[in-house]
Amino acid sequence: MELKKLLERPHVFWIVGIALVYISLNMFLSKFYLTIWYVPYFLDTMNWKDFLLSIGLTFFIGILVAINMMLSWLHYQENKHHLQQKNCAHDRKATLFASIGAFLGLAIGVCSACTPIIFPLLLGLFDISLTWSALSINGLQVQLVLVALLITNIYYFQSGHLMRKQKEKQKQEGK
Repeated sequence: MELKKLLERPHVFWIVGIALVYISLNMFLSKFYLTIWYVPYFLDTMNWKDFLLSIGLTFFIGILVAINMMLSWLHYQENKHHLQQKNCAHDRKATLFASIGAFLGLAIGVCSACTPIIFPLLLGLFDISLTWSALSINGLQVQLVLVALLITNIYYFQSGHLMRKQKEKQKQEGK
């Protein structure tokens, strides 16, 4: 499965749909829709650069999560007849990392500086107060690490695919 296949007609629509659902779910879970209503009250005190960068990274993470999910599905479809073989373990690891990336994206929320979500809520059960804004650059580093994880996972999917194709080619040449 090559990345070119993602640009074909049905796959592009699936990627856009998954990205929109993921971003909408992220906005709903982090209650970012409430934050937007209060932006006019804090126009002078907001750090617009961090705010817009965080929103842009959220959209980029949504697209990367959609691409990873689509790659997982396409690799499953391509290899479903020999899922128990050892060479599919690579795809299982990549799918696990895609799932972790999707969960972390929802855990960060849209605006990491102003909207705490899953991890702060879990830590709040133990009376630990935490928001992503307590980190050095307002939690943007968490989003950047997540972007790096998802991009690396796309590369990991492709390297597994290329390894499998080379093994199949060597088997055919050996016959």
